[in-house]
Amino acid sequence: MSRRQHQHPSAYQWGRDEREARVAKCACPYPYLSPNWAWWLAGWNDKDIEIEAQAERPVTPAPVANQLAA
Repeated sequence: MSRRQHQHPSAYQWGRDEREARVAKCACPYPYLSPNWAWWLAGWNDKDIEIEAQAERPVTPAPVANQLAA
């Protein structure tokens, strides 16, 4: 494995999946401040940021060719 490749523990992916399923952050199944707790929370927070970014991004239609010349 090269230095740039990273493999996240399954707890990270589980946290992402739980956030997508709308599970509360306080429902983390791992003991507080354990390494798996940190990975789960990181996955949950990363997915939360992605969801918020998608919600805030306005969808703008492509301009009509005639409007560009005006």
